[in-house]
Amino acid sequence: MRKGFEKLSRRQVLARSVSVVGAASGVLGAGHVVAQAAPAAAPARFKVGLMLPYSGTYAKLGEAIENGMRMAVAEKGGRLAGREVEWIKLDDESEPKKADANARRLVQQDKVDVIVGTVHSGVQMAIQKVVAESGTLSIIPNAGVHAVTRNACLPNVFRTSFTMGQPTVALGQAMIERKARRAVWVTWDYPAGADSLEGFREGYVKAGGSIVKELKVPFPSTDFSAVLAEIAQLKPDAVACFFAGGGAVKFMQDYEKAGLRQGLEAVQGDTGKREQLYGAMEAAVIDSPRGRWRMGKAHNPVQDIYLRTVANGENRIIGVAAKALEDSGAGCKLA
Repeated sequence: MRKGFEKLSRRQVLARSVSVVGAASGVLGAGHVVAQAAPAAAPARFKVGLMLPYSGTYAKLGEAIENGMRMAVAEKGGRLAGREVEWIKLDDESEPKKADANARRLVQQDKVDVIVGTVHSGVQMAIQKVVAESGTLSIIPNAGVHAVTRNACLPNVFRTSFTMGQPTVALGQAMIERKARRAVWVTWDYPAGADSLEGFREGYVKAGGSIVKELKVPFPSTDFSAVLAEIAQLKPDAVACFFAGGGAVKFMQDYEKAGLRQGLEAVQGDTGKREQLYGAMEAAVIDSPRGRWRMGKAHNPVQDIYLRTVANGENRIIGVAAKALEDSGAGCKLA
């Protein structure tokens, strides 16, 4: 990972995407200068093709990328290299089978100056094929598939996010530093998952860790019950994973649910000790991205509900609307 890159926020990464696009538009504009004087004409619009997922498991990521791009362009006066920006949106549906036709539409029909996309690695590979033929500028704001900037790299393709292997190299090293020497790896069965595993092996195994088992879930399934049950039986020191979008949220929620880690530790992984397991899970205090929470009598989370505001493009917590709020559990026999 390049020095300093790991400290960039998503907003800064998207702003750099806009800077790259802006620089390219300046070069393109310079190519149209003529020697003789001519009446000044309004410069052509700079067409930005947003080939992103606006439906399915990655929809929120697609929306976030577009919002970040628009915000960064707005901060530059709504123009790139003096040219008004025209946004052309296309829902790629995270569907590789449709990706070639979608990318060709943007290039051949809409005649975009740049394609910004995408999230799904299989879709990104299709975009790569099209821009290799057309020479269209391509900005990759999220998809981390290795091939597009390795053996299939192109001079007109720029990645502003990290590759799949960069975070997992660091993850593996950090786990060893925290004495987690036996790990289970779990991800979706698709190219991004394979690339993430490559990075994890490099960081974790080389540092002395042992991958007890590598588990895969069919993409884009969010039914993690089978792998979570297997993890419980394997009793690893830690679980390393890669999921994205709604799948990542769902995996963390399912993993956290009912204090899985605390409960399993209490019974040394023996899920047959039901009363001891349930008691430990009910008593667990869980640290999570949404703050600390515990289980209520009906096995619902008791947690703080936060107030947030968006100011100057930043999503900030401004207070707590309710402390330790618990659902009534009406009708539950446990409550």
